[in-house]
Amino acid sequence: MSCWLRQIILAGVVISSAVATGWSQERTQSLKEQLQSELDRLSRDAAEEYLDILESLRDVLDDYTDYKRESPDDAGHNPRAVEVLRQNIRKGSYGDNPEKLLDDLSEAIAEIKMTESDHRVRFNTNNPNCCRLDRGLRKELVIITELVEDYLDTQPGEVLRWDEISSYVSKAMKALAELESAKKSHGVEAEELRKAIDMLRALGLERRIIVAPGMAPEAELPEMHDIPEMHDIPEMHDIPEMHDIPEMPELPEMPEIPEFPAPRSRGRSSTRQGERHVLHGQVNVTNTSWPIVVENPSGDIVVKGVDGRTIIATLSLEVASTSRAKEKEYLERTVLAVGKEANRYAVSVDLPRLSDHRTELVGSTLEVSVPRGSKIDCSSAFGTVLVTEIKARVTVDAENSTVELQRLTGGAAVRSSMGAVTLTDVSGNMDIETSYAPLKMLRCSGTMLLENQYSPISLEDCRGDVEINNTSLVEISHHQGNLTVENLYGRIQIEKVEGNLFVKNGYQAIDVTDVSGSAELENQYAEISADGIRGSLSVTNNYGPIFVEALAGPLELSNYYSNSSISLGRDFRGGSTVSSTGGTVKVSFFGQPNLVLAVHSVGGSISSSLPLSVRSQGESKSAELVLGEGGETFEISGTGSAIIVQGR
Repeated sequence: MSCWLRQIILAGVVISSAVATGWSQERTQSLKEQLQSELDRLSRDAAEEYLDILESLRDVLDDYTDYKRESPDDAGHNPRAVEVLRQNIRKGSYGDNPEKLLDDLSEAIAEIKMTESDHRVRFNTNNPNCCRLDRGLRKELVIITELVEDYLDTQPGEVLRWDEISSYVSKAMKALAELESAKKSHGVEAEELRKAIDMLRALGLERRIIVAPGMAPEAELPEMHDIPEMHDIPEMHDIPEMHDIPEMPELPEMPEIPEFPAPRSRGRSSTRQGERHVLHGQVNVTNTSWPIVVENPSGDIVVKGVDGRTIIATLSLEVASTSRAKEKEYLERTVLAVGKEANRYAVSVDLPRLSDHRTELVGSTLEVSVPRGSKIDCSSAFGTVLVTEIKARVTVDAENSTVELQRLTGGAAVRSSMGAVTLTDVSGNMDIETSYAPLKMLRCSGTMLLENQYSPISLEDCRGDVEINNTSLVEISHHQGNLTVENLYGRIQIEKVEGNLFVKNGYQAIDVTDVSGSAELENQYAEISADGIRGSLSVTNNYGPIFVEALAGPLELSNYYSNSSISLGRDFRGGSTVSSTGGTVKVSFFGQPNLVLAVHSVGGSISSSLPLSVRSQGESKSAELVLGEGGETFEISGTGSAIIVQGR
């Protein structure tokens, strides 16, 4: 236990000597026991918090080892510093030495970055496959490093949680106020407790405590030589209490999906055996500009484009009831209509109303072959819609249905709900709107407008400009074209993009990797990670960390009450600005880009491993340094922030 914490305990004990009118021995003993009990609990909490960090690191390293064993691409890379971390955890070397843990984590991260840098040059790509696992490990280690730094920075002198120590110190200051009052009336001496509280003030702890006016008396600060050296801890008085930060709103509840006595897959929806029936119909197409409308009110639709000028339809039905007579009656009343209507061709199914609950429509599948060049308009409910091999535009209105579109060249429009929508090898303009089920795009090309609610959207190997609006997970990989993504409550993962990005999210992370163009990223209450952006990068976040690296530049970054980590190589160029309110800004230069570094801080701190000369004027600090041959300015500014600059 640290010296200052022992002084607090002694300050509680010294109360026992204060015996005077209005201050009983029982009151003194009660206060002393209460304070001692609080400290015992705080020490336990502190140990558990640190143990959680070590267990998280161990799990990350174990997962990394398992994935390495299963991945042939990464089998040859075994960072030495990672093995050091694993051995030290096994030996328990970090149990009472978080500073050593921090040093070893930094060494492991630096080693992995050097390997990645070498492989970028060797394989001429920003994200070589051989570094995939190492890159993921490095990001996990950065997160753990931030946890350890926060753990140390927020608990000077002794590893204790801020909220717990604030509660304890608040009680101590109230006790001081009572003693001061007793001293004025009865001469009770409280100098020992006064010294302990003064030391708390010197450490900056009193800035985290809200005390009612007049609760504690004014006190002079101790002499500077009595204040422990805590120069690595930024001033915290401009950072708000955590309860001032708005809480994340609750996610809206997913509406219940009703159950319907209808087909759920092609052909059958029940285990009951019933009467089967097949209907046929066809019509010649004399006007190829007319659309073909296909409707099945309760069942599946399969539409396939073929060579020729004839529409051929087949309806397969199965009905189960209490008697064969009732089954046949239902089937005989079913109508398949195929023919011409006003400026269109129509294929429709008219099913009798199920008035007897003992009669069940077991299966209903409408299969239609159509000329490839005809426009298709499908309408269905409670089944599956499959459309394939069409060269004109396809429109689907499917409620509570699964939709699959394959090998289309005329574009598509889909309105759906409660069922998955999948487009594969579709080209042309696409306008897709669905909800409560996944939307997947595979090898599609063209302009895309995609909207979903409370379910994932994924794109893979697609081309074209894309706009996405969602409230769930968004995953995009190997895309050519510009992307606009607006999301809430779902993680956004984007990798390997040839084009520009605009991404906006809330309450879940944004992870962007390997982008050839520019990127603009906005988030709140969650992380932003950007790696390998070859154009300009703009990043804005509120109450969430930012991690950026391997940038071409320029960079515009703004963070509000959270930490930012920036890693730049020698090829970084362009005038850039980084600003932070609260939190820590860590900028690491690997290699030496040609820049003029300008740093300014108000109410915070500046530290650097580079020869950075810091000038101070009141709470304002500033510094400048020419890197390489100089050039455009890289400006870092902070309010109530710790700014750390590192170089190799």
